[in-house]
Amino acid sequence: MKLLNYHHQEKEMVENRVFKSFKELGTFLQKKRRLKGEKIDFIATNLIIKKKFLKSFEEGILNERDFIDNPHLKGFLNSYIRYLKCENECKIDNLFYKEDSFSIKGQKVSLESGTDNKNSYGSLIILFSILFMSLIYLLWNKQTYKQLYNLGKLIN
Repeated sequence: MKLLNYHHQEKEMVENRVFKSFKELGTFLQKKRRLKGEKIDFIATNLIIKKKFLKSFEEGILNERDFIDNPHLKGFLNSYIRYLKCENECKIDNLFYKEDSFSIKGQKVSLESGTDNKNSYGSLIILFSILFMSLIYLLWNKQTYKQLYNLGKLIN
């Protein structure tokens, strides 16, 4: 039982790795694959991922732009990491470390629009314009005009 507990604690103590380059990540993945003694063709067949993608991961020839432009690559990489059973060592979300990366934590961000409130009466202007146009239409309509004319005669 003590042996099991020791082995379990050892697994928990595995720290997440932060890779500074795709080349470093590729070397790590290649090393893990070779330690398992598996060929890249076999893994590609099992994961149903093209061999060229797995080789690209191991050779470190992909860059951040590739992952942004092709979101499926992140899924492929995640599957490959899980297959090699090293997801505890390198999680996909904190895989790449950038010292100068942009962070919005602790910054005040306004979700309001940056436009001026110059047109705050715009809807009122539109409403009065519609009412004015309706009034003109009623006055110029022949039938309405005749009714108003006849009404005027009755009053006088």
